[in-house]
Amino acid sequence: MTRNLTLAVEEELLDRYRSFARRRGTTVNAMIRAHMAATVGMDDQAKRAAVAWMRERARHGPKAESAEPMTRGWGDHED
Repeated sequence: MTRNLTLAVEEELLDRYRSFARRRGTTVNAMIRAHMAATVGMDDQAKRAAVAWMRERARHGPKAESAEPMTRGWGDHED
């Protein structure tokens, strides 16, 4: 659900911000919405989904003993 927000800013600031948004192919509304979401972490649902996917992959993915051994790739040798 979206809600309206009334914001009072200086006219010159709003004009400059609109111009800034227009040059980026977006709107003041979209930029403020994105800023608010980033500020308070509204992307937590996406983060939780990514963590769940990684945990599931770790449970059902290849086991370490079946993986290829790692090498540094620059003259590995036993002394």
